[in-house]
Amino acid sequence: MKKETIDNISKYLEKQGVGYLTSESCGIGIRALYDYSERGKRLLEMFFGTTISGAPWNSTVGNEPSVGSIMLPKVMRPLAIFAMFMNGADAVVDVDINGDIKANYLMIIRDVDDWNDPDYQELLEKVRYLFNGEFRVWTNTSTGRGGRNVHVFSGRTA
Repeated sequence: MKKETIDNISKYLEKQGVGYLTSESCGIGIRALYDYSERGKRLLEMFFGTTISGAPWNSTVGNEPSVGSIMLPKVMRPLAIFAMFMNGADAVVDVDINGDIKANYLMIIRDVDDWNDPDYQELLEKVRYLFNGEFRVWTNTSTGRGGRNVHVFSGRTA
């Protein structure tokens, strides 16, 4: 089992081709402006299940050329979790606590051969102890293609 901790979701998504620019673009303050590279465009299209287009605001996202920009509501955390699964995660431990313990990070877990593996169970026990059980574990149960489920009866991608 391998694990990787992500403590800055915005930087993680920039490496995936989606770069946060500003929240000042939205006149009512509920969306933010993002630029995306070609790789980021593929990720966003898979995430939303539709094609996107828009002129880029800046010239680059990370080290890649920007091919467009988009206004999004607060979807960074779910988008990052989705990207982690698209990049091969078996599970993602999601800690987002704003109480006495301030914590906000995601942990990518790969190469889990058995969910009852003692190392995996020990990791969950440590997280449960540290954060009083305030966390979520997302697992990739999809039998689908590109993050979409395949309908069992018809065989069509939902």
